[in-house]
Amino acid sequence: MPNSIKPVNLNCSEHGEFFAYSNSNLEYIGGSAFESSTVKKVIFNDGVTVKEVGKAAFYRCQKLNEFDFTRIIDKIQPNAFGYCKELSVVETSDTLTLIGFEAFSSAILDTVHLNSKKLWYNICMEKIK
Repeated sequence: MPNSIKPVNLNCSEHGEFFAYSNSNLEYIGGSAFESSTVKKVIFNDGVTVKEVGKAAFYRCQKLNEFDFTRIIDKIQPNAFGYCKELSVVETSDTLTLIGFEAFSSAILDTVHLNSKKLWYNICMEKIK
């Protein structure tokens, strides 16, 4: 992990919600931070972005149904949202550069919008090789 990215330990409320406020200085959601938790939604206030979502950060969060992917500005690591069976919509930011291997494995996605041309290029190149 680059020195400029500082991991933050996160906890969700008893109602299954996690809130990130503009003064949170949230740059990185660490690997396995919420793994197998009962979090249902992740809400970011105006001004909050996440540089990177770590490996398996929300893995097996089977109740997760709301996450604003447009706030992730660089990377979604492998298995970050694997087995999030309630997650149905993914719309990425136009700056996203990486969606890791099986980032959404076994998620039942109804809608996927990949807004980054650079990301699309990377995905196409991996499929061609």
